[in-house]
Amino acid sequence: MMHHIPERRRPWRSVLVLAVVVLAGSLIWLVKPGRAAASLSAQVPGAQSVLSATAPVPTQQDSAAPPAATPPTLPVVLANPQVACATTVIANAAPVPSGAQAVVVGIEQAKAEIAALEAARDTPRLRRALGRAVVRDDLDAAWRRSLWPRLEQLNAAIVFAVEPADGFSVELVRKGDTLWSLCQRLKRNAKIDVAPGLISSINHVPASGLKAGTRLKVPSAEVSVVVDKSDFRLYLLLDGVVIHHVSAGIGREGLTPEDTFSISSRIVRPDWTDPATGKTIRYGELGHKIGGRWLGFSRSGKKTGWGIHGTVEPLSVGQAMSDGCIRLAEDDLVRIFEWIPEGTEVLIRP
Repeated sequence: MMHHIPERRRPWRSVLVLAVVVLAGSLIWLVKPGRAAASLSAQVPGAQSVLSATAPVPTQQDSAAPPAATPPTLPVVLANPQVACATTVIANAAPVPSGAQAVVVGIEQAKAEIAALEAARDTPRLRRALGRAVVRDDLDAAWRRSLWPRLEQLNAAIVFAVEPADGFSVELVRKGDTLWSLCQRLKRNAKIDVAPGLISSINHVPASGLKAGTRLKVPSAEVSVVVDKSDFRLYLLLDGVVIHHVSAGIGREGLTPEDTFSISSRIVRPDWTDPATGKTIRYGELGHKIGGRWLGFSRSGKKTGWGIHGTVEPLSVGQAMSDGCIRLAEDDLVRIFEWIPEGTEVLIRP
């Protein structure tokens, strides 16, 4: 006779099923948009206090920018909030043009400024815009050269003319004054070092024989020189604006250094020491090669042996043929020499 064995009850099965259902429902609720970050914060003790304590204080520039986007995952922010902030700034930053694109952007901006000033017939500001653009090494050299004719017209009409102009003042000639004594007075009173030849060219007056009471137009800033090796050009600037430029020869095989110098000597009819032999040849003697003027360079108060001079080989001007000095045509050198006082800054760039 078979006995019926009652089935053993397993109450834990129903509990397990209920737990699975509850867990699944919780997960579905957690992943809904807007709740994941909140639930994670609730699971990390002190999450809000960590964010408040470690978030970097925005600078004035940052505070003006749009609010930073929420990082993709909160654990990254909690682990390194500064990295998350940096990533947001980079993502929101405008792309920076580089290389050829930057050159195109620069030219378009310069063209727009020049066109607007031409249309407004604002010749003083137009001259300054052109005079700064032609020496900018971040702009295309061929386009800068196309600006030379217009700039030369404006310099002739504004700088090398007796009419008053922005960037210039008026000096009254006293009895017994020469251009040299007038320049010394400017140096003492206005702390401006101006060469007599520049005042002579601006006012179209001789260096001596000035008439007392004459009003002379004098610059309110000093000149400087930029030598552009890549374009074989020497620029003379007044208050950062080009007022004159000439073709220049430079050193062969990179012998001309790229640095900032100052004019420490101005010599008429200089002697020349041949760097190959060490022999000094006096001006006018056979074998003398550097012309009739010398503007010597110093760096950190020490003479360098380099300078600006003329040449007996005029075809070498505009070429890389010297031993490192800057060569000019003799006529250009004589004019430049009269406009550049000792102490003038000279920048030689690639």
